[in-house]
Amino acid sequence: MPNNKIEGSGFSENEREHVPTPEEVHSLFKQLTKGREYEVTKNRNDAKGLYELEIEVRGETPGETTEYEYRREFVTSKNPEIHVVYYKDDEYIHGTSAARCIKGKWKLL
Repeated sequence: MPNNKIEGSGFSENEREHVPTPEEVHSLFKQLTKGREYEVTKNRNDAKGLYELEIEVRGETPGETTEYEYRREFVTSKNPEIHVVYYKDDEYIHGTSAARCIKGKWKLL
């Protein structure tokens, strides 16, 4: 039996696993960045669809950068997540989870 995607749902027939679309992830990025412009720095897909998408947002002061990274799976979680990392003058300052998808529903953290 083919592993067909259920149209418009982000779920496959067999696994009922939510595979977020690029549009869904970009919508979350827009919410998390409060509509600020960003640059896509990494975009990876595999047979299931979007696997990793990373963006960079310039900070309000020179040298500040915020990086948002979507992954379908992280080592610590099998759920799709978005992590955020803050940099100052290219040095790591702080990072945390920003959003998590559980059973097809996103929760901003």
